[in-house]
Amino acid sequence: IQLFVPAQELQTLEVTGQEMATQIKVFVASMESITPEDQVGLLAGTLLEAEATLGQCGVEAQTTLESSWLHAWR
Repeated sequence: IQLFVPAQELQTLEVTGQEMATQIKVFVASMESITPEDQVGLLAGTLLEAEATLGQCGVEAQTTLESSWLHAWR
């Protein structure tokens, strides 16, 4: 499954759907220098559950996470 994550640059990830949202946050943190704690993952306006798999969250082939993924709310 290709997953598109708009960050400072658009990131394309190859995932199986079994990854957890927290794993995607760790990947984005390594690529964009934004801590996982400062990321909010949304799919179609719905918050991604941290411990749910991407498949459980409804992520399908060629899904794009919303740009809110990297907004820090402090």
